[in-house]
Parts: sequence; C-alpha cells; structure tokens
Amino acid sequence: MLAHLYNEKMDVTRDSGTTNSDGFTPGSFADHLTDIPCKFEWSKGQEQILRDRITSSRDAKIFTALRDITEKDRIEFESVLYDIVSVRKPQNRFMIIDVKRNTEEALV
Repeated sequence: MLAHLYNEKMDVTRDSGTTNSDGFTPGSFADHLTDIPCKFEWSKGQEQILRDRITSSRDAKIFTALRDITEKDRIEFESVLYDIVSVRKPQNRFMIIDVKRNTEEALV
C-alpha cells in the first residue's frame, strides 16, 4: 500500500538474551533486520543543552511493510538509536511503529 513512499532505510536490533554467570541478562542488542525500507514521520522535535552541546531529540512514527518487529526491539536510523513505544498493524497491511529516542546509549 505505502511501499512507494518508503524512501528511507532503518536497521532493527533485538536483545540477544544472553545471561551471564550471575543470572543477569544485560541489555546487549544484536542485528535483527537491516536496510528495511521505511518512511519516518517526525511528530515533534526538541533541543536541549547537554554538557555544553546542543542535542536534539525527536519522536517519530515509522511506516513500513509487515516485519518481525516488536516493542522489545530497537530501531537504528542515521546512527541514532530509538526505543519502540508501540507497534500497530492496521488491517494487517503495513506497520506503524511509534519510537522515542534512546537517551541511555549512544552509537559510536
């Protein structure tokens, strides 16, 4: 339906679920899906000063074809990590993914 509008690409990472000797599962994410065609719709933007630098944080909706993506995954777009807030599949025809910028971890 919206495939002709998917002019951007994103990667999806998934928690690898590895447990260490203490029984604790650290949040280590591994590649799950790469170069997924999508369309970002930025819903708001904000800037803040952090350590004498201006940083921006934006929330967005992502439109893409049906894929194996859940709320436990993360989105990487233009070297920025986004946490998935919700995943909707209207009439099982495409996906709408609501994301929020991940502020805990920065990509190198």
